[in-house]
Amino acid sequence: APSLQPPPFDRRVMRCSKQTVDDMKQLHDIWSDSSGPATVRQLRLHALLIGIILQIMPDEIRDLRMDDEAGLWWRVESELRCDLSKPIDLDMLSEMAARSVRTVVRACRLSTGMSPMKRVKQLRLSYARGLVTLSELSMTEIAFRVGYSRVQELSRDYRKAYGVMPTDDRRRGPGY
Repeated sequence: APSLQPPPFDRRVMRCSKQTVDDMKQLHDIWSDSSGPATVRQLRLHALLIGIILQIMPDEIRDLRMDDEAGLWWRVESELRCDLSKPIDLDMLSEMAARSVRTVVRACRLSTGMSPMKRVKQLRLSYARGLVTLSELSMTEIAFRVGYSRVQELSRDYRKAYGVMPTDDRRRGPGY
């Protein structure tokens, strides 16, 4: 799982099929039953978890690579997620990865299907949406926390990405 792309914000809580529910019950039963050999139990748990991940994985990420080259981007992104408030550019990403800009761009495209700066914007907006719907922070504070210097820029990009203004999204709530 550490090498898998995190699910998009709108897919983190979702309806699932009866098969997924049944698999989750079976997962609980296997986890709860300690009567058999531990190794067999662990293997059954992992196999079932892989099946569940395949069921809920969005179609748009099924064809993305998960090899070492793509893993370079996931290491960079993991570091980025620690503080999205700071300015981010390609040179900074290159420095973080200790690789050339071209290598970082290629790794990002292989692992996410998009350019690094587009991915950074997606991360910022996803984090912003979580803060908008699940916190009581002001829009100004949210904008600064996710790396926007002006609330208007956040609002513009937010509306473009989600089809609604952040304040309207806050009024609607998290939707689950």
